[in-house]
Amino acid sequence: MSPVGPSKGPLPRKIFAVTRSLNLFISGYGVNLFGLNQGLIFKDKEENNSGMMNLLSFVPIVTFFMFANCHSSWAQEPSWKPLLAAEGDSILKQKSLLLEDKYFSSTHLRDLTEVLAKEMFSHFRILGIAAPQMNVSVRVFLLRSSFINPFNHSFEVYINPKITPVGNAMDSGLEFCLSTRGFHRIKRYKAIQLEFSKIDGTRKIITLSGSRARIAQHELDHLDGKLISVE
Repeated sequence: MSPVGPSKGPLPRKIFAVTRSLNLFISGYGVNLFGLNQGLIFKDKEENNSGMMNLLSFVPIVTFFMFANCHSSWAQEPSWKPLLAAEGDSILKQKSLLLEDKYFSSTHLRDLTEVLAKEMFSHFRILGIAAPQMNVSVRVFLLRSSFINPFNHSFEVYINPKITPVGNAMDSGLEFCLSTRGFHRIKRYKAIQLEFSKIDGTRKIITLSGSRARIAQHELDHLDGKLISVE
């Protein structure tokens, strides 16, 4: 499947892909580095350049706030701001509705996938996300195109999915979820056949195995109102 997502956007959109914590680390490091350079340049001229030193002492602060303002502009929220659902919210216990045909290829659907992708990529190692986790009760989930490279911000969209196990082989593994606390050991099928619709409504069938099969089953559980913490 061709990845659908913000992989070819402008540079600021790509930079936003770095996690919030990493952004903060880079910001703080930049300020410290600026301060260090300032000390190296002027440490032998403090007496003759005290006025200049006082002025330049504000440079790291100004630089930081300039960076912070740019960062916020890269992360503009939509006019509607969905909130990440948490364990205990009723929407996570409900079976989601099928996406109606009229919404395929629509702006509404693309807006939804963009919001889901933005939330998914804001968490460094989250590999998938389902619409109910963003308080939208519709049968849509996303997976990262790459489970190996966290800086690859392309993604795949699965709409109205159905899963059929390939064989009976299962294994047990630890799973983490944005909507619950802690890790939980869950037993899943090793390989599955996944039937789903693409954004344009085209129906497709693929076979997944290993980690992708596990995460797809995890996200489908969300669409059926199941959480790993209560399985």
